[in-house]
Amino acid sequence: MKFEIQKAFEKQLEAEFIASELYLELSEWAKNNNFIGCTHFLVKHSEEELEHYQYILDYLNEISQVVCMPTQESISIPKVKIENILELFEAVLLHEKQVTKVVEDFKQIINKHSEELHELKLVEWLIEEQKSEEELFTMIIDDISKIGLENTKIIDEMLSSMRCFW
Repeated sequence: MKFEIQKAFEKQLEAEFIASELYLELSEWAKNNNFIGCTHFLVKHSEEELEHYQYILDYLNEISQVVCMPTQESISIPKVKIENILELFEAVLLHEKQVTKVVEDFKQIINKHSEELHELKLVEWLIEEQKSEEELFTMIIDDISKIGLENTKIIDEMLSSMRCFW
Protein backbone atom coordinates (compact mmCIF):
# COMPACT_ATOMS: atom_id res chain seq x y z
CA MET A 1 0.00 0.00 0.00
CA LYS A 2 1.33 3.41 -0.91
CA PHE A 3 2.25 5.69 1.98
CA GLU A 4 -0.30 8.36 0.99
CA ILE A 5 -3.10 5.78 0.98
CA GLN A 6 -1.98 4.43 4.34
CA LYS A 7 -2.04 7.96 5.79
CA ALA A 8 -5.53 8.50 4.33
CA PHE A 9 -6.74 5.31 6.04
CA GLU A 10 -5.23 6.52 9.32
CA LYS A 11 -6.89 9.92 8.97
CA GLN A 12 -10.26 8.26 8.30
CA LEU A 13 -9.86 5.99 11.33
CA GLU A 14 -9.08 9.05 13.42
CA ALA A 15 -12.15 10.91 12.10
CA GLU A 16 -14.44 7.98 12.99
CA PHE A 17 -12.85 7.64 16.44
CA ILE A 18 -13.18 11.37 17.18
CA ALA A 19 -16.82 11.32 16.04
CA SER A 20 -17.58 8.47 18.41
CA GLU A 21 -15.92 10.22 21.34
CA LEU A 22 -17.57 13.55 20.53
CA TYR A 23 -21.04 11.97 20.48
CA LEU A 24 -20.37 10.36 23.85
CA GLU A 25 -19.37 13.74 25.28
CA LEU A 26 -22.47 15.36 23.80
CA SER A 27 -24.60 12.56 25.26
CA GLU A 28 -23.36 13.65 28.69
CA TRP A 29 -24.67 17.17 28.03
CA ALA A 30 -28.00 15.63 27.02
CA LYS A 31 -28.11 13.44 30.13
CA ASN A 32 -27.22 16.35 32.41
CA ASN A 33 -30.02 18.38 30.83
CA ASN A 34 -32.60 15.59 31.20
CA PHE A 35 -32.82 14.69 27.50
CA ILE A 36 -32.99 10.93 28.00
CA GLY A 37 -34.08 10.16 24.42
CA CYS A 38 -31.33 12.35 23.04
CA THR A 39 -28.80 10.70 25.35
CA HIS A 40 -29.74 7.25 24.06
CA PHE A 41 -29.73 8.47 20.44
CA LEU A 42 -26.22 9.97 20.75
CA VAL A 43 -24.82 6.88 22.49
CA LYS A 44 -26.21 4.70 19.68
CA HIS A 45 -24.75 7.06 17.12
CA SER A 46 -21.36 6.86 18.87
CA GLU A 47 -21.58 3.07 18.55
CA GLU A 48 -22.36 3.43 14.84
CA GLU A 49 -19.21 5.52 14.38
CA LEU A 50 -17.21 2.75 16.05
CA GLU A 51 -18.78 0.27 13.62
CA HIS A 52 -17.47 2.39 10.74
CA TYR A 53 -14.06 2.37 12.43
CA GLN A 54 -14.19 -1.42 12.80
CA TYR A 55 -15.30 -1.87 9.18
CA ILE A 56 -12.18 -0.03 8.02
CA LEU A 57 -9.96 -2.02 10.40
CA ASP A 58 -11.45 -5.29 9.18
CA TYR A 59 -10.55 -4.34 5.61
CA LEU A 60 -7.00 -3.42 6.62
CA ASN A 61 -6.62 -6.70 8.52
CA GLU A 62 -7.98 -8.58 5.52
CA ILE A 63 -5.17 -7.21 3.35
CA SER A 64 -2.59 -7.51 6.19
CA GLN A 65 -1.97 -3.77 6.27
CA VAL A 66 -0.61 -2.29 9.48
CA VAL A 67 -1.59 1.28 10.30
CA CYS A 68 -1.10 3.62 13.22
CA MET A 69 -4.39 3.53 15.11
CA PRO A 70 -5.66 6.53 17.05
CA THR A 71 -5.96 6.37 20.81
CA GLN A 72 -7.72 8.61 23.29
CA GLU A 73 -4.32 10.04 24.18
CA SER A 74 -3.39 10.82 20.56
CA ILE A 75 -6.51 12.72 19.53
CA SER A 76 -8.23 15.84 20.68
CA ILE A 77 -12.00 15.96 20.88
CA PRO A 78 -13.38 19.31 19.72
CA LYS A 79 -14.65 21.35 22.64
CA VAL A 80 -18.19 22.48 21.96
CA LYS A 81 -20.13 24.97 24.07
CA ILE A 82 -23.77 23.91 24.05
CA GLU A 83 -26.63 26.02 25.40
CA ASN A 84 -29.57 24.05 23.99
CA ILE A 85 -30.50 20.98 22.00
CA LEU A 86 -30.51 22.89 18.70
CA GLU A 87 -26.90 23.96 19.25
CA LEU A 88 -26.03 20.37 20.11
CA PHE A 89 -27.27 19.07 16.76
CA GLU A 90 -25.77 22.00 14.87
CA ALA A 91 -22.41 20.98 16.39
CA VAL A 92 -23.00 17.38 15.33
CA LEU A 93 -23.84 18.42 11.77
CA LEU A 94 -20.76 20.64 11.60
CA HIS A 95 -18.62 17.72 12.73
CA GLU A 96 -20.22 15.37 10.19
CA LYS A 97 -19.40 17.87 7.45
CA GLN A 98 -15.77 17.82 8.59
CA VAL A 99 -15.77 14.02 8.42
CA THR A 100 -17.29 14.21 4.93
CA LYS A 101 -14.35 16.38 3.86
CA VAL A 102 -11.92 13.75 5.19
CA VAL A 103 -13.74 11.04 3.19
CA GLU A 104 -13.79 13.15 0.03
CA ASP A 105 -10.04 13.77 0.37
CA PHE A 106 -9.59 10.03 0.92
CA LYS A 107 -11.46 9.31 -2.32
CA GLN A 108 -9.22 11.69 -4.26
CA ILE A 109 -6.15 9.90 -2.94
CA ILE A 110 -7.61 6.49 -3.80
CA ASN A 111 -8.52 7.67 -7.30
CA LYS A 112 -5.01 9.01 -7.80
CA HIS A 113 -2.97 6.13 -6.36
CA SER A 114 -4.92 2.91 -6.25
CA GLU A 115 -6.00 0.34 -8.74
CA GLU A 116 -7.75 -1.61 -5.99
CA LEU A 117 -11.47 -1.74 -6.68
CA HIS A 118 -12.19 -2.82 -3.10
CA GLU A 119 -10.54 0.32 -1.70
CA LEU A 120 -12.67 2.48 -3.97
CA LYS A 121 -15.83 0.60 -2.93
CA LEU A 122 -14.91 1.09 0.74
CA VAL A 123 -14.51 4.84 0.25
CA GLU A 124 -17.75 5.07 -1.76
CA TRP A 125 -19.53 3.24 1.09
CA LEU A 126 -18.11 5.80 3.53
CA ILE A 127 -19.33 8.65 1.32
CA GLU A 128 -22.84 7.17 1.28
CA GLU A 129 -22.72 6.84 5.07
CA GLN A 130 -21.74 10.49 5.36
CA LYS A 131 -24.58 11.58 3.08
CA SER A 132 -27.03 9.63 5.25
CA GLU A 133 -25.64 11.13 8.43
CA GLU A 134 -25.71 14.69 7.13
CA GLU A 135 -29.30 14.18 5.93
CA LEU A 136 -30.30 12.74 9.31
CA PHE A 137 -28.85 15.61 11.32
CA THR A 138 -30.19 18.23 8.91
CA MET A 139 -33.64 16.67 9.36
CA ILE A 140 -33.30 16.73 13.16
CA ILE A 141 -32.24 20.40 13.10
CA ASP A 142 -35.17 21.24 10.82
CA ASP A 143 -37.57 19.41 13.13
CA ILE A 144 -36.21 21.17 16.21
CA SER A 145 -36.55 24.51 14.44
CA LYS A 146 -40.17 23.75 13.49
CA ILE A 147 -41.15 22.37 16.90
CA GLY A 148 -39.34 25.10 18.84
CA LEU A 149 -37.06 24.95 21.84
CA GLU A 150 -39.98 25.50 24.18
CA ASN A 151 -41.23 22.01 23.26
CA THR A 152 -38.14 20.10 24.34
CA LYS A 153 -40.14 17.13 25.64
CA ILE A 154 -41.52 16.52 22.12
CA ILE A 155 -38.00 16.79 20.69
CA ASP A 156 -36.65 14.30 23.21
CA GLU A 157 -39.50 11.85 22.53
CA MET A 158 -38.86 12.19 18.79
CA LEU A 159 -35.18 11.34 19.31
CA SER A 160 -35.95 8.38 21.57
CA SER A 161 -38.06 6.83 18.82
CA MET A 162 -35.48 7.43 16.07
CA ARG A 163 -33.19 4.66 15.05
CA CYS A 164 -29.83 5.05 13.38
CA PHE A 165 -30.33 3.59 9.94
CA TRP A 166 -26.93 2.68 8.62
